[in-house]
Amino acid sequence: MAIGALLLAAAAAAGELSLPELDVWVNRYVAGASAALRENAACLREDQDRWAKARDACGDDECRRNAALDRLAELHGLQPGINLKRELPLPARATLLWAIAPAADPELRPRTVSRVKRVEGRFVYPGDGGYFVESTPSERTFVIGELGLDGIDAMILPTIAKLNAESRISASGRVVEGKAPMFDRRYCIFIHRLP
Repeated sequence: MAIGALLLAAAAAAGELSLPELDVWVNRYVAGASAALRENAACLREDQDRWAKARDACGDDECRRNAALDRLAELHGLQPGINLKRELPLPARATLLWAIAPAADPELRPRTVSRVKRVEGRFVYPGDGGYFVESTPSERTFVIGELGLDGIDAMILPTIAKLNAESRISASGRVVEGKAPMFDRRYCIFIHRLP
């Protein structure tokens, strides 16, 4: 079933919630995700601004409702239990697991050319200095090194790798291409679990 059809079905099932009520839930989910992300919350604020512009470009209430339900589904995984709206039927979509803020250390932020990219595969820590998205056994994209891990990232990323060992993951941000592609640490990196 296409994502659009899933969104329409979810919107119909959520018909009891008005658009203002859905907006309240989106704001609540953003606050919950921001609290979970701690020092990485600035990435979510930027992403929320992007989402709000797309939602505001909607031409009708159905589009706005679908956008709100999609955002709730994306942020659902970062919610504390008290914040969850369990009876709300959400569409199947990639769920945000984590966001990594740009590196504060200038040594970890070299001036290189990068481009916006999303890579999919398994989120792995092969024991050689950092975390990768492994698209195939011979194709890996470097996400973050052990030298760049501090704060909450140092606690959360090992857990994400362990709990999602068999899941398909996407990482998005800006990637420096080359023999060993790597995410550009001057920009936010978003990690999602794919449905």
